Amino acid sequence: MTSLRVVAHAPTAALRRAGFNAGDDHLDEGGHAAALVAFSPRNGRHPLGRPDLVLTSAASAPRQTAVAAGLVATDHAALADADAGSWRGRDLADVLASDPSGIQRWMSDPAARPPAGESLVELRDRVGDWLDGIADSDRAIVAFTHPSVVRAAVAVALDLPPAAHTRIDVGPLTVVELRAGRGGWRLNLHAA
Repeated sequence: MTSLRVVAHAPTAALRRAGFNAGDDHLDEGGHAAALVAFSPRNGRHPLGRPDLVLTSAASAPRQTAVAAGLVATDHAALADADAGSWRGRDLADVLASDPSGIQRWMSDPAARPPAGESLVELRDRVGDWLDGIADSDRAIVAFTHPSVVRAAVAVALDLPPAAHTRIDVGPLTVVELRAGRGGWRLNLHAA
């Protein structure tokens, strides 16, 4: 059975400002400290277990989160954040002021793209293809990525409609465990 822990990167200054592609930034001091605390061994065990494979988005924040967790990760293209196109690096408030109809379309239609960017449907398809590709790997995998990718993975695993993507909240350092088995992926929730 394949188990997958999908980890949202620690906070960055851009994430705190609701910036597009906030994972491109380096972790800020608070984000780095939070990652160190979140992934400190407990009772001699790493909170993410003993993975057979550790993957990360090539962006700074997920890579630095993996390092803070004490894990050596390999970059994987499927874990990239949704491409915000010309909105990349801008804050939501700034884009809302300059392109209110574009933001409204993007927020209400999962097939809508930011100018020169990727739609949520395209992101979901990319993440779904990746999940299909690893489902039969029979490994314990940890993937450090962006909140949008974590949301897409949950939506794919639960076979939710594309519009549900925006109704899944994923905070920094959220860890979601999925397990592949007969009938597809399952969301595995743990007691504290």
